[in-house]
Amino acid sequence: ASNATRVALVGDSHSASYLAGFLPLLKSRNIRLDTYMGKQCRWGDSYRPGQANCWARTQGITAGLSRTRYDIVVVSHLRWKGDSAEQAERDATSRAAEWRKVTQATGAEIVAFLDYPYLNAFGCLQTATFLNKLTCSESRSAVMQGVDAGPRTVKKVGAKAHLFDPDSKGLFCRNDRCPYVTGNVAMYRDNQHLTATYSRSIAPTVLNAVLAYR
Repeated sequence: ASNATRVALVGDSHSASYLAGFLPLLKSRNIRLDTYMGKQCRWGDSYRPGQANCWARTQGITAGLSRTRYDIVVVSHLRWKGDSAEQAERDATSRAAEWRKVTQATGAEIVAFLDYPYLNAFGCLQTATFLNKLTCSESRSAVMQGVDAGPRTVKKVGAKAHLFDPDSKGLFCRNDRCPYVTGNVAMYRDNQHLTATYSRSIAPTVLNAVLAYR
């Protein structure tokens, strides 16, 4: 529809995990969704040896987002375990420069998602009995290794950028524990991707948070 909310989803396989839940809701929410997704490269990251092709992808994404009038740009990327505070600061500075190009060209609001857990003991779901699967979990510190550059990037961009923390809605961790199963639904299909069933179950909550920035 001509009055649809135009949303871009930018990221990698982690943003694709959310896509499975978003798709069934687009018509009822009057959303027109475009995706800018690829493997490994994160939009705007600083240069890293062995990832020279990532900057070309960043430039392509920035150009695509800048020539289309999106209302909201959602950014969801893998948080690498080895990302230090220093690396996060470098990435945030580089990302912010690209994000500002888009907000200045189009007026879009950018919503950055904090990444969800990266599991270390996925085998619990594969080997445990049904009742024991319900108790599979890890500590927050174990599954949230690495420094997410999202908060730093949002701060550098300013008023047009916003941070969405899924755990503010209790979607992945509760207090210090991060379960593998919620409401008898397996949350993960491997150590770092959501099941389609869990993605669909949380999609209304996630979309409500995103659309609040229209």
